Amino acid sequence: MHINKINSQVNFKSSQDTEQNQIKKYTDEDLIRLAAWEPENRYSKVAKKTARTLLIAAPVVDSILAGAVHEGQLSSKLYKSAKTLGRWGTVFAAGFVIFGVKKVVNKNVEPLDKFNKNHALLAFGVDFTALYTLVSLLKDFGQKTFDKMQNLAPAVFEKASKLKSATAEKINKSVINQKITKSANDYFSKHPHYNSAGKTLALLTVPAMAIAALVRLGNEAKSAADKTQNNYMHLKIIEAMVNNNEKADNNDSVKQD
Repeated sequence: MHINKINSQVNFKSSQDTEQNQIKKYTDEDLIRLAAWEPENRYSKVAKKTARTLLIAAPVVDSILAGAVHEGQLSSKLYKSAKTLGRWGTVFAAGFVIFGVKKVVNKNVEPLDKFNKNHALLAFGVDFTALYTLVSLLKDFGQKTFDKMQNLAPAVFEKASKLKSATAEKINKSVINQKITKSANDYFSKHPHYNSAGKTLALLTVPAMAIAALVRLGNEAKSAADKTQNNYMHLKIIEAMVNNNEKADNNDSVKQD
């Protein structure tokens, strides 16, 4: 780290030391940037890793749980999982468009870039509204497109429907469906409160994951701020010691003269 480098290399007994001359040239803003360098880099890495993990885990977990708590045979559960995963795909596609456009706009329109930096919470609200609106539009567009294609090529969709039914029949005849899925369905039908608890769990798992990620980022941000403050104080101490040594050397020179 830069701070450790300065701390280890500054020789407080020599007023001619290069590192002493270097630190005397730093402004207070330079010291703040230097103090924040390592904590901000660490926070950036943690934020990227957390976001990447959440973006991968949330759709997978949500899709699996949606299928697991869905009432029906194994084929309908798998279909529910696939449908849920498809919805996540729509959200990601919309998010890619929204944030891609936002990045380009902020890069070229300085007032909007400042607005996003100075009003992060409000900017997040705008982004979320835009994302929700685009997802709704894509959903409606997809449904209308599907209906039109179905009318234009009914034979193709009829074959697809038959293939779907045949696949579902094979899945439902599998050992997993006969032994596990049916047994689970029978159990939950006799204990409906467990079924309700499972649906509640499926509904709350992804929000809980998101909250946990935000808490982690909040703790990491606080840690980064504390480390930045400590690093800054450390640098100011070094700066003060360098200045004091320089004054002492000047006084010694005066006395000798």
